[in-house]
Amino acid sequence: MKVMVTGAAGFIGSHLCQKLLKAGYNVVGIDNFLPNYPRAMKEENLKHLTGAKHFTFIEGDLATLNLKSCLRRTSIIFHLAGQPGVRDSWGSKFLSYSRNNLEATQRLLEASTSNPLDLFVYASTSSVYGYEGKLDGPLSEDIPLHPFSPYGITKLAAEQLCSAYFRNLGLPTVALRFFSVYGPRQRPDMGFHQMILSVLQGKPIKLHAGDQRRDFTYVGDIVNGSFSTVNARRDSILGKAINLGGGRVTALSEAIRTIEALTQHTASIEELPNPHGNVLVTWADISRAKALLGYQPSTDLENGLAEEVTWIKSIYHI
Repeated sequence: MKVMVTGAAGFIGSHLCQKLLKAGYNVVGIDNFLPNYPRAMKEENLKHLTGAKHFTFIEGDLATLNLKSCLRRTSIIFHLAGQPGVRDSWGSKFLSYSRNNLEATQRLLEASTSNPLDLFVYASTSSVYGYEGKLDGPLSEDIPLHPFSPYGITKLAAEQLCSAYFRNLGLPTVALRFFSVYGPRQRPDMGFHQMILSVLQGKPIKLHAGDQRRDFTYVGDIVNGSFSTVNARRDSILGKAINLGGGRVTALSEAIRTIEALTQHTASIEELPNPHGNVLVTWADISRAKALLGYQPSTDLENGLAEEVTWIKSIYHI
């Protein structure tokens, strides 16, 4: 069976490709190497894949590629490609978010209508919720959505496109909302990557709004949850949004203490104002994922951070 993974050279995409290859699938990976972080890091991610017998890589832009040709005989699509990040989605940079998150998704959905698909999995985000204040409980998929950033708005709009193609044209779509993913190969602009590197290099952690709390999710759990859609009952998941979270909420202060213990370095903190669009709390209700996907996150924060610390030491030769 042929599976396409967009964003294959990225953090989560490269891990997912490995999982699919190990399970015996023929995998086509697509990536256009967005310049949001160094290309060399993405190429390093691809090194885990390029020697595999059943892996084919296409470098290209979903907004311009001949997608009908790429999709030929594809049964499953995992659409992870996009423009990430809350802080950069304001102002003139919004155009790239609109193009890479919304327009590219529409092109892929439209091309998929001429190819008999078994499943189209869209990688969404907790940023579609946008709750700015305290939470009395976890965020369930059925509550009203109020994205707090242009990034979150583009991701929600793409989710709604997936829903429209399902309801009108029967395209077999499902949206997975990822919560604060971390682990080896994490992008260099993401929190834990920056924190761990700063602590190891003796530099202050630049902390925006130190009272933040997050539902951190280890990349291996995200990959397992995503992969489980392949064997899930189609009538139970199609047209739905499903949270994939870590199962608990952790204060950033606690996470920093864990990083200190793992690195055996003391962190210094440089407090900065909370940027526009940054919510203070995320918390996933994962009951739907448990019921429909058999999802059960298994990596706790300490063990997951230990894996990321080891990886960061290796790539920066610390």
